[in-house]
Amino acid sequence: VCAAVTTITAPAVVPTGPGGCDGVVYTYTVDGGPIQAANGTSASVNLAPGVHTIVWFATTPCGTTSGTQQVTVTDLTP
Repeated sequence: VCAAVTTITAPAVVPTGPGGCDGVVYTYTVDGGPIQAANGTSASVNLAPGVHTIVWFATTPCGTTSGTQQVTVTDLTP
């Protein structure tokens, strides 16, 4: 069974609000699964062949924003 271990990177966030809302904490989900903690602004994930949806959450004292990425894994081995 083919799978890919890849590093995914969170979208850039510009904190706004009182005091700049410093201290961004990133979490993410893969294909609607459980929320996982990121290692800073990235995460190493193991993905099977197919299209996967990654939803990132950036949480600051001012609130949470989110962004979505799609990752496609293709088995190129004949």
